[in-house]
Amino acid sequence: MTMGYLSMASKIHHHCATTFLNLLPMVILIFSIITWVWQHIRNWMGLGHEMTTFLSAIKWITKTHKGSTMKAKAVRLAFCASIYYIWHVRNELRFDGGLKTEADVISNVKHVVYKILYSLYPHELINF
Repeated sequence: MTMGYLSMASKIHHHCATTFLNLLPMVILIFSIITWVWQHIRNWMGLGHEMTTFLSAIKWITKTHKGSTMKAKAVRLAFCASIYYIWHVRNELRFDGGLKTEADVISNVKHVVYKILYSLYPHELINF
């Protein structure tokens, strides 16, 4: 630590520092869940591109998976469902003290993607 950091840290209100330290493990856990879930979803769908930020993921998905093909819809659905279920995990950790696993999130994402695609394409084989 540098002296500049220490002087800045001493100015932080005690309550803010305590809140930050209490939330830090949850933030680290959420980031690890996001990374693990999205890597698994990418592998499941056969996507080779690795996204480093949320904005780069949105940009890449809207650029390369636009249109009405089944694959494009599936990628967009998987991305949106991932965000939705990861947010549920975050809320459960923050407010309920519960803990869902990454496998639960992935299972929910796959369920949503298959359910919607089967309703859109009832006579086609959906295989990822």
